[in-house]
Amino acid sequence: MKRLSELECAQMELVIAGIINIQAGANPRLVAQKLRSLLPPGSITEKKEAA
Repeated sequence: MKRLSELECAQMELVIAGIINIQAGANPRLVAQKLRSLLPPGSITEKKEAA
């Protein structure tokens, strides 16, 4: 239970950091790239676009 709470807090901190950067005028794509770099390697799921 404690570990799940810690993971949830870490996720929320990333969300807040992203929102703050976007509100400060940063490019949303750059913000997303920076936030992805903070995630563990196996946790990123890429969306594939249909051509």
